[in-house]
Amino acid sequence: ARRVMVTAAGRLDNRDELCERWGIPPADRLLTADAALMAAAYFHWGAEAPNHLCGDWALAAWHRHERRLFLARDHTGVT
Repeated sequence: ARRVMVTAAGRLDNRDELCERWGIPPADRLLTADAALMAAAYFHWGAEAPNHLCGDWALAAWHRHERRLFLARDHTGVT
């Protein structure tokens, strides 16, 4: 029943930095998907999340109560 649904795809080059920010232990980092880190970034920073993501990625967030869609991609737009 979340108010925001997030989907993401791609590869993050700053995984370690993001994992450290959210206290993900090194042993669990390989099990943490890049999409999960991108979603966490969106829930933490909102529309500013793209400023904190490095790599080849795309992100979509649907705010169902507001009927608002947020879309973002890396600066090269490959994904």
